[in-house]
Formats: sequence, C-alpha cells, structure tokens
Amino acid sequence: MADLSETVNNRHQYHPCHDVKVKPPESNMSTPQTHQLQVKGMSCQHCVKAVTKAIQTQDPQATVSVELPQGQVTVQSALSLTAIEQAITGEGYEVQN
Repeated sequence: MADLSETVNNRHQYHPCHDVKVKPPESNMSTPQTHQLQVKGMSCQHCVKAVTKAIQTQDPQATVSVELPQGQVTVQSALSLTAIEQAITGEGYEVQN
C-alpha cells in the first residue's frame, strides 16, 4: 500500500493546463468616438431620457445629445456603433442610418 503522503503529493503535480492563459473577454468598448445617428420615433423628453439611459447604462462616461425635431442623436462614447444602435433599438426606437 502506498504511503498517504505520496498519494497526496501526486495529486498536486505539474500539469500543462496550469499554464493556460485565459484571454480576457472582448469588450464593446474602445477609444471614445463621436457617432451621429438618425433615430425615428422620439417625440418627447421621456424619449430623450430613455435613449440616454440606455446608452449610459453600457457606458456611464458617454455623452448623449438629442435633437428631437431632427431626430438626431449624437453620442460620444467608447461603445461601438453597433452597441449604441442596439441600445437605442432595445428601447423601441428605429435607427435609420
């Protein structure tokens, strides 16, 4: 019968998987850029707040400007354009770019 200390030590031997480096998950964030989007369906300050909150939930540092009469949304953010569009459409508005 093997010595108990030998058995315990054998469980903690080197194994190649211990050297595996885990790649961090890809992010929607990059260097801040300014994006202008044409958005259909916004008509009041509630709409402005909903769009702003949807974007800033994903990037709290984002600045969002909405011109209601023109349906223009300007976003300065590290989010990708796709992530911004998804945030806006997730609130029920249509991005027309």
